[in-house]
Amino acid sequence: TITPRMRGNPSFIDWIIATDPVFGAVGDGATDVTANLQRAINATRTGGVLYIPRANQNSFYRITSSLVVNRSMHIKGDGWEMGAGTLNGSCIRQEGANAICLDVNSGAGEIDGMIIEDICLGGTAAAGSALVLRGNASPYGVLRSRFKNILIAGAGTGAAYFGFETRGLSVLNEFTNMRMSMGFTASMHGGYGNPPRGF
Repeated sequence: TITPRMRGNPSFIDWIIATDPVFGAVGDGATDVTANLQRAINATRTGGVLYIPRANQNSFYRITSSLVVNRSMHIKGDGWEMGAGTLNGSCIRQEGANAICLDVNSGAGEIDGMIIEDICLGGTAAAGSALVLRGNASPYGVLRSRFKNILIAGAGTGAAYFGFETRGLSVLNEFTNMRMSMGFTASMHGGYGNPPRGF
């Protein structure tokens, strides 16, 4: 049984912490933590908070298949910052072929009132899109949700993949400080035509 965490403030009731030993996610850039992060997502109740702390310095949470969110929750990181060839913070990097980094999928229903903030999402050149909001088809999708202070640090190079995309009916959402990058280091030197992508 997984007990939601309380951090001394009533507003923090029902926080799930991805690095808690129950879930065991580590941001060392080497360990595949796909299953760990998915367990943490699955354990977060509707309306609850999933907190993803900063990864190790100059590192990230490495995943190799899509992380799927199928209900409204608050996914919160510790922010991110880019420097010359560096990216630090709550960063998740998809390394799986054609896999989405974060797939917010309402299926045959709606996800209403979700919040994602203070996080960096992206993938290597082999990966799929970084962030997808979708439902099976209209009228299903992600609605009336907020996305704040998110860095999309690259996506796969396939023609069907984007840093950020919506499918189905995903409307009435609020986006604040959403930044798109084709990645960093070598990926930053291709201009706007069709540069190398991913990170």
